[in-house]
Amino acid sequence: MTLYKKTVVIFILAFILLFSMFYILSQSVILDSYRVLESERAMESVKRANKALGLLIINIQKQCVDWASWDDLYEYVKHPSEAFEKSNLQEATFSGTKLHFIIITDINFNIIFGRYYDIANDELMEVPESVLKLLTSKSVILNKGLKDITSGVIMVDNKPLLLSAQPITTTDTTAPHNGVIIFANFLDDELIDDGIKAVTSLRVTIKPLNEIGSKDEYNQRQQIEVKGEPLDIHINQDNLLVYDIINDIDDKPILLMTIDIPRYVFKQGQKTVNYLMAIVGLSALIFGLITILILNNTVLLRLSKVVEYIKTDVKGIGESGDLSKRIEVKGNDEIARLVGAVNEMLDVLEESHNKLHYLSYYDALTGLPNRLMLSQNIYLAIAAARRRQSAFALLFIDIDNFKNVNDTMGHDVGDMLINEVAQILKSYIRDEDTLARIGGDEFVILLPNTDNADGAKTLADRIFHGITLSPLSINECGFQSSTIDCNFFVSLSAGIVMYPNDGEDISTLIKNADTAMYFAKSQGKNNYQFYVNYMHKTAAERLEMENSIRRAIEHKEFYLFYQPQINLQTGKIIGAEALIRWNHPQWGNVPPDKFIPVAEDSGLIIPISEWVIEHAMLQTKEFFAVKHLKLAVNVSMQHFNIGLYNCIEKGIARTGFSPGLFEIELTERIFMKDIDNTIGSLNKFKQKDISISIDDFGTGYSSLQYLKKLPIDKIKIDKSFVMDITANEEGRTIVSAIVSMAKSLNLNIIAEGIETREQLLFLKSIGCFGGQGYLFSKPLSYDNFRDFVMRGSDIII
Repeated sequence: MTLYKKTVVIFILAFILLFSMFYILSQSVILDSYRVLESERAMESVKRANKALGLLIINIQKQCVDWASWDDLYEYVKHPSEAFEKSNLQEATFSGTKLHFIIITDINFNIIFGRYYDIANDELMEVPESVLKLLTSKSVILNKGLKDITSGVIMVDNKPLLLSAQPITTTDTTAPHNGVIIFANFLDDELIDDGIKAVTSLRVTIKPLNEIGSKDEYNQRQQIEVKGEPLDIHINQDNLLVYDIINDIDDKPILLMTIDIPRYVFKQGQKTVNYLMAIVGLSALIFGLITILILNNTVLLRLSKVVEYIKTDVKGIGESGDLSKRIEVKGNDEIARLVGAVNEMLDVLEESHNKLHYLSYYDALTGLPNRLMLSQNIYLAIAAARRRQSAFALLFIDIDNFKNVNDTMGHDVGDMLINEVAQILKSYIRDEDTLARIGGDEFVILLPNTDNADGAKTLADRIFHGITLSPLSINECGFQSSTIDCNFFVSLSAGIVMYPNDGEDISTLIKNADTAMYFAKSQGKNNYQFYVNYMHKTAAERLEMENSIRRAIEHKEFYLFYQPQINLQTGKIIGAEALIRWNHPQWGNVPPDKFIPVAEDSGLIIPISEWVIEHAMLQTKEFFAVKHLKLAVNVSMQHFNIGLYNCIEKGIARTGFSPGLFEIELTERIFMKDIDNTIGSLNKFKQKDISISIDDFGTGYSSLQYLKKLPIDKIKIDKSFVMDITANEEGRTIVSAIVSMAKSLNLNIIAEGIETREQLLFLKSIGCFGGQGYLFSKPLSYDNFRDFVMRGSDIII
């Protein structure tokens, strides 16, 4: 088949395919545009309806405000009189203001005046007792405090009522509040017709949520209850039904507003699409026929010649490797554009080559020089210093506790914080200095023209003073779909070295600066240290600790103690928390706070946690089953994220431990990184009948809106709060609030660190479920714990 015939066949097939695709896409794109217009119109209709409803409330509010600052009313509340009522609170007042209710109370919310006006029958009546009680309830009057106006919607006898409540004062508002005045109107059909439909020209209906009857209304209510979404659009063939929820003054959903909108815009769009496709199809067919006729004469003959030209020039580019070469473009037709496309491809290749070169020397996140460029600049600084027989300084900077930011707020927020710190550090250096990012939260500053330590110290002082002076603000950070502006108080640790005293090559300088930085961290963080030789000892000790932990795992040097947990109301022993201990062959007993942080940083916490879980199950399974005691084990966030469920499942299978007697203790930080995935993970434990508790509650980032969603069983109050019980009233208030919150969420609560009888008596008095601490028993070996339990089932409390 000739090229001409192939071109014709391909052209026809391409025309059919492209026309079909264009038809489908046009249908989708254009009609979607009309659907968007419909949705926008629906949303605008909701806004208009809500605005009209708001104007009704504002109208009542304005009238209420005028009355509330009337001197005569102020005197009337102080000295009620029939004369005032006859002059100002008769039927004319109600009919003039078109109000259903006017209620006046004194400062103690005692009713001074209250009437209900039946507008339809023009009759003034007593306010029903149920209505009176609801309107004067503190939840209405004190919704925002006695000093503020309260306006909104409430349900009265299953009817929506628009109201405004205002503290009564004098005209100049200088006198103290003397009571409350309440104006209210039923949101009935007449008010909806006159105040919403007539204003907006919309077909609006408003119903209480408990009176909805249609399937669409019921589905909308279900969506609100399950997803918490207040707005929905239901599309029928001929109309849009837009549903919105109206909340009461306590921000609880009470009403369903439905707006019925005809779909004439979409139907017109369907006709437009059909006409458009007919015109496009006919025009494309005619254009295609003409194109085929001239294609052979204007394109194919020239194409073969141009291909040869392109092949020759591209081959020359390939042989030379010079990406700056371009093929000469002649003319302005399709073939010339083909040549131009080849040149554009070469532009992209050249740009990619330059970008790769940039990424080789610069950090992709911050745009700062990376380790490779830093090494080259240090190499140049060393060469220059040798020629001049001078010195220079190197600062190794690390952000303190940055891992906590990534673990709790996510890596996106961590990246934003890295960028903020990078910009701050950059503002302190000179043009000849180099600021490089060489790791996750590690920066290095090269000061090539700093001959002594004073210059490096001056820069370090400025950086540390500036970065801790005020918090860093990160815009649009937060958890999941919820975004907020976050403020972070950042501290740094830094190590400083001087060439040539602290090293004469790149590797030694960076290594010694890193050692000095870690020494600064060991001194409490938020400081800088100049390198001295003995710092290697500290780094070596940390390395030795890490290696010793590895050997301890292999040689089974760890053992477990158990601290009893007591029911504070009955004195019964309800379980124990398993606590790891380490007896080092040379060092003796190593405190957990010495080796656990090293295990966390090195990742060794996972095999340690696995050993604790299985060993505790194996050691206690029979005795705990007989006495029905809970075994609690504290697990790390690393283990929770990597294999905790499988570890516990294997432990139960190997030891035969009862899942119902096992409890995992998790810190608050675990729950804040990805709440949805965390809930899913926790539910797997709950399906196994494993209990879940939050350890050290109050010291992390717990949010009540997340807490109530979590499938947890218990909260453990951190011992720092228990210590404050006897120290100050604020400590007692905090503990009482935590216990009250736990009860409202049907959670058990354990208080840690109970050491005095005064603490115990207070915790009992507020209904705290359980506790542990030295008042009852210090942590015990397993045999001693058995003896402790067997000596008596109760503790004298």
